[in-house]
Amino acid sequence: MDNITKYLNRIAYKFPKGYPDMNNDQDVLLLESLIFKILGEDIKINEAAADVKIVKTLIDNNPGFFDTQSDSRRIANKKKISADEFSKIVKNTFSIDDVIIHPPNSGPNKKPAIHSSSKFNMFEFEVDGKKYLILLSGGASANKGQDFEDRITLGLQDAIGLSMGDIEDEQTKQILSKLNINPQDMTKVDQTGGQDTKRTINPEAGPQDRGKTISDVTVIANNKPYYLSIKNKTGDNIYNGGTVSSITYNKEDNKIEFDQSKFNSDKLKLSVFNMFDIDPIKVTDGLNNYIEDKGEAPSWQDVDVDKDEVMGFIGSAIDYGYYYVREEGKGIKVIHLESSEDVAKLIGKISNAKVKYPGNGVKSTYARVGLEGSEQGLRYIEVQIRNASGGIANPVIKVQTK
Repeated sequence: MDNITKYLNRIAYKFPKGYPDMNNDQDVLLLESLIFKILGEDIKINEAAADVKIVKTLIDNNPGFFDTQSDSRRIANKKKISADEFSKIVKNTFSIDDVIIHPPNSGPNKKPAIHSSSKFNMFEFEVDGKKYLILLSGGASANKGQDFEDRITLGLQDAIGLSMGDIEDEQTKQILSKLNINPQDMTKVDQTGGQDTKRTINPEAGPQDRGKTISDVTVIANNKPYYLSIKNKTGDNIYNGGTVSSITYNKEDNKIEFDQSKFNSDKLKLSVFNMFDIDPIKVTDGLNNYIEDKGEAPSWQDVDVDKDEVMGFIGSAIDYGYYYVREEGKGIKVIHLESSEDVAKLIGKISNAKVKYPGNGVKSTYARVGLEGSEQGLRYIEVQIRNASGGIANPVIKVQTK
């Protein structure tokens, strides 16, 4: 018998029917008062039931996108969609026109409110005359980078039609100033970072004009699109290269295994490993050393690389046709990557390359390319091969700037 059932049995004598009748207002009030004595929180049972119904409707009408949470006013963001996309889903699901987004620590989404959050956006809307406050937790709103992107989007959307002097948010003013955009000329701001816009890296082609695909936020001003790639202070990722499915975990033997035929069939992953002289067998052995907690801690090893090929790889990971918008301190840095020449200036020249394999205490593989002469002060580009969810097998390739 679970604790809830035990508790209900213990208090059953207090109710006329021997149990709390949820259709009886007096029974509901009594149960709420008893819960308050235990939790110290004013729980409205019927409101919680209504929240559960709203969340269930969103889950049922949008399969694969959401899941339940322990808190009835939270919904799990499985697809990592943006705040703007969730707002549209709410409007379409309930055929309503208005959804208010409350960023973390603002409005009703601020302590001491019981259901507030310092990490996730809260969405306020009405259905059949009843107001709901739902938190979209996990996924896109679960990290500071997404929070920053959400704030920039909302700031730009709020600025549409205003004069520069009427804009209160300093970062919004900085972005518009550096883009040379008059907010009165803006007609639309879309958050596009949650869309499925995968890019295939092409070292032979080098950087290409793919700003529309890269864009996290698209601003329309004077009938012209401005594609913005938004990064907070710690936002280093410039490319996600997918899963290395040939490196798997055998649960029965508690070992990492390598499938050579599967590895050979994945041309992109094969080319990345070959380009940086990464040995998949050493990756596999290193991961097993990590599991068994044996051997010495791994160290960096110098490798010889084809600099032209690696430059093409890095250039293709960055691409051009957009504005790179990065948070720096309390300010904003904006770099206009308008052409392949701009990408070359951003990268500079390759000075060296080295690799570090997994091993005792380390479960990631790193390939680091040292840079010199970067106009923006980049020190190196790092290719990381690691499980992005904290596991070991099926690592993912990520490219980061440092």
